[in-house]
Amino acid sequence: MNKNLHKARTLDGYRVKRENLALGELYYFPSPFAGQSRYRCTELNERRAVFVLPTGEPKWDSHVIEFDVPDLSDDELALLPSIVRNFADLSISQNPQVSIARKADELGYVNIMSFTQIHWTLDGLAMYKKRNTTEVSH
Repeated sequence: MNKNLHKARTLDGYRVKRENLALGELYYFPSPFAGQSRYRCTELNERRAVFVLPTGEPKWDSHVIEFDVPDLSDDELALLPSIVRNFADLSISQNPQVSIARKADELGYVNIMSFTQIHWTLDGLAMYKKRNTTEVSH
């Protein structure tokens, strides 16, 4: 699995694939201020890719894609539907289920929109259906 790769887009709006990442190239990512912003790839190796604003400022506004990270465990996946349904009621600072939601967001299975809003992505629905179908067929 790749962490945060699903958030990267090419300049013409297509999803970026790992093999298409290039050092020095520009890509679009969600902006912390709403919408999308352009980011330049400043580091690319077998572990990760780092993207910063072309101006380099502010330094905190960056994105990191990590390669070959662990997927959700079966236990985490089993909890995910309940987490999505009850996300508005979870205490952000206290509930360990929020870390599962954040991990699922980084892997592209859900999209956390705010402190109270979360929804499944198409990739998340497909993965959930595939895992549950596989379990039933065995």
